[in-house]
Amino acid sequence: MKTPKRSVDGARSWIERRRDLLSIYAEAEASLPARDCMRSTGCCRFALTGREPHVTQAEVDLLLEHLASQGRRVPPPRRDGACPFLAGDETTCTVYEARPFGCRTHFCREAGGPVPARELRISLRRLAELEEQLGSRAQGPRPMSGALGVKGKALRKLTPADRTR
Repeated sequence: MKTPKRSVDGARSWIERRRDLLSIYAEAEASLPARDCMRSTGCCRFALTGREPHVTQAEVDLLLEHLASQGRRVPPPRRDGACPFLAGDETTCTVYEARPFGCRTHFCREAGGPVPARELRISLRRLAELEEQLGSRAQGPRPMSGALGVKGKALRKLTPADRTR
């Protein structure tokens, strides 16, 4: 793999981090055993399952960029406690292309069950390394709803300055 070019001050640009994140996603998806998602959306029902994906800052940045490119913001929390990105049809993810690692690698029992972390070890290590590169902006993996501010915190769009950090 080629080493990404560095900006003048030595920090990796958002474009480089985004490319690396998408590469990590592709690597993880290629290593997954066959699964058959039935679109039951059980995994999207955080309040019912008591589980929600944890995201890194790079994943938050990707989600915010995806939303901004469509002129959207993070939706408000849902009354039923489901993922705020679950569409009104209750079977579609509104950020599917930018969905976090946890959504890409978790499957309900009906679809074959969750993928053991040992099967994703390389991708998880690369995701952790990418997070470390963010320095002071890195907060480590944390629940998606809190990371995106959908639990009552003020929301903001990704700014041009964020893309160069």
